[in-house]
Amino acid sequence: MKAVRRLMIASVMMVAAGSAMSGIAAGQGAAAPGGARGTAAAAPKISTIEDLRKIYSQGNYRLCLQGIAKLIGSGPEKMGFEKSDLLYLRGECLIAQGDPASALPAYQAAEKEGKTGPQKLLARSMVVMIKSGNGKGYRTSPTGEPMDIVKPESRKTAMAALFTQKFPAASEAATNSLGAKNLPPLTHALPAVLDVGALEYAATGATTRTLAIAAPMGDRARELIGTEIDRLGNQLTQLQSRSNFVVTNNAVQVSSPGGGVWWEGNERAGLSPDDRDWLRTTANYLNEIMNACKEGTQLATVYEGNLQAWQQLSQLCEKAGTLLNQISEQE
Repeated sequence: MKAVRRLMIASVMMVAAGSAMSGIAAGQGAAAPGGARGTAAAAPKISTIEDLRKIYSQGNYRLCLQGIAKLIGSGPEKMGFEKSDLLYLRGECLIAQGDPASALPAYQAAEKEGKTGPQKLLARSMVVMIKSGNGKGYRTSPTGEPMDIVKPESRKTAMAALFTQKFPAASEAATNSLGAKNLPPLTHALPAVLDVGALEYAATGATTRTLAIAAPMGDRARELIGTEIDRLGNQLTQLQSRSNFVVTNNAVQVSSPGGGVWWEGNERAGLSPDDRDWLRTTANYLNEIMNACKEGTQLATVYEGNLQAWQQLSQLCEKAGTLLNQISEQE
């Protein structure tokens, strides 16, 4: 009897399962409370950045992040929008979720990928805010009430407060750098100037006060860079000529920029150990100058400065680097 009873129970369960499966196949869905049946909500269509912004405005940050990853993987430029905007929106989702540590690299990537001043400035402003250790809020003092940096209006207030805090030091550094005889004081002051420019733009939509201290820095930097590139270019040209000199009688004295003196015979004079050491040092210095040109170009892009002048300096620096490589690779 027990075996028969178990067989009957199993048969009933199989029939019930079959009925449930038939209902699902027919699109009836699961029974809702009260006996009603419904269908699962369709996932929203995500094909443009506007779709993502709508999802973000609804507070569905997880779905927005998933859509961002999908569009970035599909090649945003091919679809008519820029990667920088997607990366910035990724940062917005993460900061709204209370995850500034993950939002930081998203904003940094958005600044790097940005092609316009506003893109770079807005992304950098969030980088500065997060690095200031404020998380989701900003305090003007250790005991002050935190100002929210997620909501647009309160974020502007926080950006204005942080700008007020940082601008005096940036302005002093910029002013002091103008009397520099070489590039390091200018390059050291530049990041702080870029930071306050980003904060000012995020707070007010303009960069008037920052531009007043940034423009003279750009003029002085181009002057110093131009002088250095000319000097290095002349030295490289002289070294190339000297190294290519053909010695015919073992009685030609050769000297290097480092002060070394030696004799060469019936062959190409070539490079001395001092020459090679000087080339290595000069290569590093040219890299520093090129980085300064890149920062100057970024500054000109953001503040609508003399972009053409910076591009011309970059080309001259690349030309000097090419000459240096040619000399090094001759032996």
